[in-house]
Amino acid sequence: MADNKRDSIIIKDSVYTPIPNEEKWIAGDTRTHKKSKWQLLAAGSLGTTLAQNVYKIIAGSGDDITSEQPSEKSFTTWEEYAEYLHRLTPTDHTAENVAMMDIADNNKGKIEEAEHHDKPITLGLAVNKNIGKHWSLETGLQYSYLKSYFTLGTGDYRVDKEQKLHYIGIPVKLSYQFMRYKRLSAYGSAGASIQIPLYGKTYADYIVGGKSGYTTDWKTTSSMQWTVNTNIGIQYQFAPKLTLFVEPTLNWYIPNGSAVKNAWTERPFTLTVPFGIRFSW
Repeated sequence: MADNKRDSIIIKDSVYTPIPNEEKWIAGDTRTHKKSKWQLLAAGSLGTTLAQNVYKIIAGSGDDITSEQPSEKSFTTWEEYAEYLHRLTPTDHTAENVAMMDIADNNKGKIEEAEHHDKPITLGLAVNKNIGKHWSLETGLQYSYLKSYFTLGTGDYRVDKEQKLHYIGIPVKLSYQFMRYKRLSAYGSAGASIQIPLYGKTYADYIVGGKSGYTTDWKTTSSMQWTVNTNIGIQYQFAPKLTLFVEPTLNWYIPNGSAVKNAWTERPFTLTVPFGIRFSW
């Protein structure tokens, strides 16, 4: 397992034989109105934590144990993979291959990868325009940060990966205010957004005998993510130009075919609770 300068490929239950001269890594988420006024929205939201310990297929190619294209021979158990590494390492005696060989020797059975995804963090700024007595249209910009952890192997012999992804999003939403009582109002919304990847990086630590035996990192390129959502929001006007709001939102992150796993790809249907302050003028 090693340094992949492009992306990590996680497919389903097999590890492939590396192809010479290729590169590395085996293993493998707002707002409403005021009569004819524009509003500026500052918001934040937290997504949901996903399940862990999911079986993955780990694809690789290249003599350094990792890559992006599978070869003809594949491995499904640590024993098969360890045997292969013992044949490879004498002719390609890198620190990476040696560490991976020790990890393979000390694991048994099916090759498995556990994963855990932190709650996505989303911050946004938006403008909201009233287009009628009850209707309003909103757009703006969002920044999202997604962090994930992957573990290949168990105990003191494993590979730990930490993946960090950054996105910029452009949402569009139509809202309808169905209730107003003094300073309190409620509304429903439906919309869509596109999340454009800005930057991604994965860090890998090869743990051998409970200690770090080899570390590496590589750029991770994810795909654009389309999302559709609907919500019910409540807001309270506590000052002439300021309102507090909360919007429980159901999101569907449309599958994009990306091999890069994250909170959005692993749980496409999520409930988030954006909240924030609206500024109107």
